[in-house]
Amino acid sequence: MLTAQLREFKPSDKNFIFSAWLRSYQQQFPKDCPKEIFYSRQHAVIEYLLGKSKVLVVSDMIDPDHLFGFMVYENHDDCSILHYLFVKEAFKGLKVGKKLYDTLKEPVFYTHRTGQGIRFLEKTTKVRVFNPWLIFEDFKWEQSSPSPISPKKEPTP
Repeated sequence: MLTAQLREFKPSDKNFIFSAWLRSYQQQFPKDCPKEIFYSRQHAVIEYLLGKSKVLVVSDMIDPDHLFGFMVYENHDDCSILHYLFVKEAFKGLKVGKKLYDTLKEPVFYTHRTGQGIRFLEKTTKVRVFNPWLIFEDFKWEQSSPSPISPKKEPTP
């Protein structure tokens, strides 16, 4: 029997989130993108998103450091933005992803698209829209670089 609980993100969850997100998303990425480029760029994107988003975790009730899955998201007054939802393979089919997803407001805009994610979303009833550019909605671009992974550093007073 699964004894799961929803809980807020703790700093000790960060390594799991990076590892799971990078490995699972890289499998969906085009094969002609070198892994070194993917990992360095996507790591920066995840770091940026973790700094501006909320993270909800599903963990074991007895051992809250044993994670079953997580969701990185933003809730706004009129919608939610889902950046990533991950469930460990052993817990798929046990409604772990649904427990996370059900906390989102409708409509749901999602920024990362995967095969498993599409199959999951097809089973849901909430209105949803894929919009990867929402990742950088409030991003400050470097003038010298069009790269969306290095936000402009504001001078400290």
